Amino acid sequence: MILKKPRWPLLGCLFVYFLFTCQPIWAQTLVIGSLELTQIANNGEGPNYVFLPGGPGISSDYFKPLTSRIRAEGTIWHLDYPDKLLDPSDGPERILQKWKSSLIEVAKSLPSPVFIGHSFGGMLILDIPKLKNHLKGVVLLSTSPVSDMSTFLKSYSSPVLMSSYENYQANKTRENLKKFWLSVAPVYFNKESEQKGFELLKASQYFPIGDRSFELFISQYSAQWIPEKRTTVIITGDNDKVEPIDLYDKMDGFSDHVKDAVIIKNAGHFPWVENLEDTVLAFESFFKRF
Repeated sequence: MILKKPRWPLLGCLFVYFLFTCQPIWAQTLVIGSLELTQIANNGEGPNYVFLPGGPGISSDYFKPLTSRIRAEGTIWHLDYPDKLLDPSDGPERILQKWKSSLIEVAKSLPSPVFIGHSFGGMLILDIPKLKNHLKGVVLLSTSPVSDMSTFLKSYSSPVLMSSYENYQANKTRENLKKFWLSVAPVYFNKESEQKGFELLKASQYFPIGDRSFELFISQYSAQWIPEKRTTVIITGDNDKVEPIDLYDKMDGFSDHVKDAVIIKNAGHFPWVENLEDTVLAFESFFKRF
């Protein structure tokens, strides 16, 4: 007769591990409505820091070099707007409605939420007044309170970029959307960091269904609320061609925010790519408020 070793020691060890780490495998990813959150770090009790990507057709993977370096008490999440949580028949207005209602639920569900919105992610936050009652803090990262089409068209006017955009419009596949984003690298990054930024975008995922909402959103966007100055910070690169900080001058109510904005030197639309140390310092300094 073969005696089997009892399994309880292994199960006991697993129980103790989960008890003290408070990071069970099944809690690493949350789906709330049409949004997906992935836990990046859990540093004990504290706020929930939620990073919203731009796009809206790109994943939050591009935050990894930044969020892997930030040290702050609390939990860090990446948020995504994945196509798998949308209906292929959804139109732009329906997509935006789903995201907005889901984002309110995220803010309600996570204790002490601090939202970090990059580019479109920041615009989406500022387009939802109901978030005012639920957020503990806001980081406006390389974003804007208004839509400025003159800046937009000037930034995206190169022949190579327009060609890739036309190819994507003719055939809206993941691959063509990815090629379009890669063609925008010269706009997003400084010349010396262009290849590094290219690799960052290349490693990201792309969502053509979610991307349908961009033109409708940008055509009607302007901030619908102004976060409290004490719990808000603007962080942006000094060479951001897409969302330059002077766009805040086009809306009343942000002057005090701009005075205390953190301008990352020698950096573009993804400031951590060119200047990781200063960008991490800006986040850690702000997070200490909570």
